[in-house]
Amino acid sequence: MKYNLKLDKNMFVNKIRTLAFYAVQKTGMFLCFGIDRNTNDQYIEFQNGVIRANCVDCLDRTNSFQQLVGETILSVQLSRLLK
Repeated sequence: MKYNLKLDKNMFVNKIRTLAFYAVQKTGMFLCFGIDRNTNDQYIEFQNGVIRANCVDCLDRTNSFQQLVGETILSVQLSRLLK
């Protein structure tokens, strides 16, 4: 898909956030934190992949995509840590 970021910014952002959320659900993420400080019980979740992005013709689209993926992943991580 090729977007003109100046004209289609909202559509681009919505599609990328949806794609990023799907990619995070598919690859998972590494989380490790203690559930109970009185015991050595820990909650561990493993990541089973990576999200890679590159675009040969436009560095702006690549950077925009990577930023949106990073923001989406951060929001998912924070929500899981607060559970």
